[in-house]
Amino acid sequence: MRPSPVVAVLAALIASAASAQAPPVEEVVFRGNDTFDDRALSVAIATNDGECRTLAVVCAVGLTRTPYHFDQATLDADVLRLRIFYFERGFREAEVEADTVRVDDGVEVVFRIREKRPVRVGQLEVDGLEEVPVQGATRGLPMREGSRFDIKLYEATRDTLAARLQNEGYPRVVVLAGYDLTADRPYEASVSFTVHPGTRARIGTIDVVGARELRPRVIRRMLRFSQGDLYRSEELLESQRDLYQLDIFRHTEIRQDLDAEPDSLVPITVQVNEGDVRRLRAGVGINEADCASVDASWENRNFLGRARRLEVRGRVNNIGAQQIGGFPCGETGEGIYDDLAGQLSIDFSQPFFFGPRNTVGAGLFVERRSVPDVFVRTGRGGFVSFTRDLGSGSAVTLSYRPERTKLDADDVFFCFNTLVCDQEDIRDLRTSNWLSPVALSFTRDRSDAIFSPTRGHVLRFDVEHAAGYTGSRFAYTRWIGEGSLYRGVGSVVVAARIRGGVAVGGADGDRLGLNPQKRFFAGGPSSVRGFRQFELGPKVLFVQNPVLWLLSDSVDVGGDDSVPAAACTPDAVNDGTCDVRGLTTRAFDIRPTGGQVVLEANLELRMPSPVFGDRVRTAAFVDIGQVWNRRGDVDPAELIATPGFGVRYESPVGPIRLDLAYNTQGAETLRVLTSGVEACDPDEAGCTTVDRLPQSYRSSDRLITLAQGRSWDPVDSFWDRLQIHFSIGQAF
Repeated sequence: MRPSPVVAVLAALIASAASAQAPPVEEVVFRGNDTFDDRALSVAIATNDGECRTLAVVCAVGLTRTPYHFDQATLDADVLRLRIFYFERGFREAEVEADTVRVDDGVEVVFRIREKRPVRVGQLEVDGLEEVPVQGATRGLPMREGSRFDIKLYEATRDTLAARLQNEGYPRVVVLAGYDLTADRPYEASVSFTVHPGTRARIGTIDVVGARELRPRVIRRMLRFSQGDLYRSEELLESQRDLYQLDIFRHTEIRQDLDAEPDSLVPITVQVNEGDVRRLRAGVGINEADCASVDASWENRNFLGRARRLEVRGRVNNIGAQQIGGFPCGETGEGIYDDLAGQLSIDFSQPFFFGPRNTVGAGLFVERRSVPDVFVRTGRGGFVSFTRDLGSGSAVTLSYRPERTKLDADDVFFCFNTLVCDQEDIRDLRTSNWLSPVALSFTRDRSDAIFSPTRGHVLRFDVEHAAGYTGSRFAYTRWIGEGSLYRGVGSVVVAARIRGGVAVGGADGDRLGLNPQKRFFAGGPSSVRGFRQFELGPKVLFVQNPVLWLLSDSVDVGGDDSVPAAACTPDAVNDGTCDVRGLTTRAFDIRPTGGQVVLEANLELRMPSPVFGDRVRTAAFVDIGQVWNRRGDVDPAELIATPGFGVRYESPVGPIRLDLAYNTQGAETLRVLTSGVEACDPDEAGCTTVDRLPQSYRSSDRLITLAQGRSWDPVDSFWDRLQIHFSIGQAF
C-alpha cells in the first residue's frame, strides 16, 4: 500500500529534524594503522570532518568548511568498509572498532584498528607458457613471492599476463587465477595463474568506414600495422590515437572481430568521422608585453591529399601601444619598441613519412619581434624539420632554421653584450647576418589538459648549435631544460616548474659568437612575476645626455627644485673616471642585457574560488630565479624569490590571468654607460653651451663605461615592490 503524500511529507520533516539535531563531526582519528596512512583510510569511509572549499589554513580556524553531521548507520557501515579494506590487502584477521567522543558542540570519531598478521604469497606459479614463444611474459609482475597477498595486485597480475600475450599475437588469451590457504599454513597463500593462449593470430582484412576527403588506402598507410602483421593490441590503440591527433577526424575507433573464422586472422574495422578539413580562425588578445594583438590562420589539413597539412598564419601585436601608453600596455617599451610588430608564416607538414611515427615539416616566415627595452629583431627565412614519435606522449625533433636577421637596439646593448662599443662594429651587428642553427629537442607531455593541467608532467630538453659549417655567421651552443609537474590534492592543484639554460659562444675570425637574441632573459608574467618583463638579471644604467647631466653643477628637471649633478669635466667623462653616484635616478635609463645562464623555479597552488567555484580560480605562488652574465658568475645565493597571489577566469580561449607579485630584491650595484662628449661650434645642431665652461659640447658617438658603478634601488615604498601582470594562459 502506497503511503499518502501527507505521511511522506511528515516522514521527510522528521528525518530532516533528526539530521539537523545530529552533531557535526569535528575530527576523524585512526589508531593502530601501522601499514596504511590516515589519508588512505579516510578515502575508504564515508564519515569525515567536513569539506574544505579553500585553503587549509583558512579551514583550520573554522571558516568556509562545510560540516558533516554524525550518522550512526554510516559509522557502522564504515567499520565494515575498513574491514573489507584490510581483508583485500592481506589482513584477513583485522579487527576494527569505532567510538565517539564528545568535543565542544560536536563529536570526534575514533577508529581503533588491530591489523594482526597479514597473509603473504608463499608460492607463485604461472602455467601454460611452455609452448608460447613470448620472452619475458612473467618478468616484473605486480605480485611477487614474499609480498603481502593483496587482491588488487592479484587481479593486476592476471591482467598483466593477458595484456602481454595480447600484445604478442594472442588476442583470445584467457588467464585463470586461483589461490589456496590451508589450515596448517593460514598466513601463506599459494597463488597460481593458468594461461590459455589460444591460437596465435595475424591481422586480417582492414576495412575503412566513414572516409570522405581521405581515401581509405591513405588511412591504411597511417596505421601502425598492416594486413598480415602479427596481432599486437598496443598497435591498435596507438593507431587510433595517431588518427585522432591528426585533427582531421571528430571521432576514430578501431574495432576487432574476435569471432571471425579462421581464428588465426583478426579482421579490423577502422571507423572514422571526418571534421572540417579546411579551417579559418581569428582571435584577439591583450597583455602587458604585446599590448593588443590580432592573429589569424588558415589551415588545410588534407593539402594535396594524404593528410598533408598547409597552414598560413599571421599575427600583429603592439596595436595601440603608442596611444595607450599605460596599463595594460605598460611593458611594450617606447620609441622603436612600441611600433607594430608581428609575424607571417607558411608551414607545411607531411605525417607518416616512411612510417606512421615520422613527420617532416618545412616553412617560410618573415617577422618583426620587439623585446621591450632590449632589442627589436627582424628576420626572414625558413626551416625544415623531422619529428619522430617515441610513444607515451614523447617525441624528438631535429630541425634546421636558416634566416637572415638583424637587430635594432641601443648602442648600450651591443656594447655590454658583445663588448663591441665602436660605432663601425656596432653598425656591422645592426646589418643583416645569417643565423642558421641546427636544433635537437625532446618533449614528453603526460599532462591531462592543454590549458590547465590537474595531473601529470611535461618535460622538454633543447640543444641548439650554430657554426660556420651550418651557414651561420654566429657561433654558439645553447642548452635548455624544463620540467613541469601537476598534482591534484582534493580540489587544489599543486603545480611546479623548474627551468635552466646555458649558452656558450665565441667569436672566431669572421664569426660573431653568441647572437644577442639567444641570451637568456627572465622576469615577466610567465617567469619570475615579481619583476617586469626581462628585468631580472644583468642590467646596465645609461646616462642619456652627459652634456646636461655631467657638466653642470645642477639641473632643473621641471616642476621640482634643482637636483645635484656630477659636475664632471669633459676629460673625466671621456676617460670614464666621472663619479655619477650623486645623480638622481631620473638621470638614468635602465637596460636589461640578459645573460648566458638562467635558472627559474615556480611553485603554485591553484584553488577553486569559494564564491564562484571552478569557473574562477585563485592561485598562491612563489617564483625563484636569476640570470647570470657568464657561467663563472653563477652564485645560488643570488637567487631571488618573489611570492604572489592571482586570479584566473576559465574562458573558452584559456585562463585569463591576473597576478600580483611582491619583489623582494634590494639594492644592486650596476655598471654605468654614457656617451662621450666632444667640443663643438655653438651654432651647430645639438651643441650645448655650459655656463661655467668656456667651450660648448655635444654627445659623441663613442660609448664610455664609467669606472664607478652606482647603487640602484628604484623602490621607495611597499607599493613600489608590487608588480601586476595581466595575460591569457597559465604561467606554466
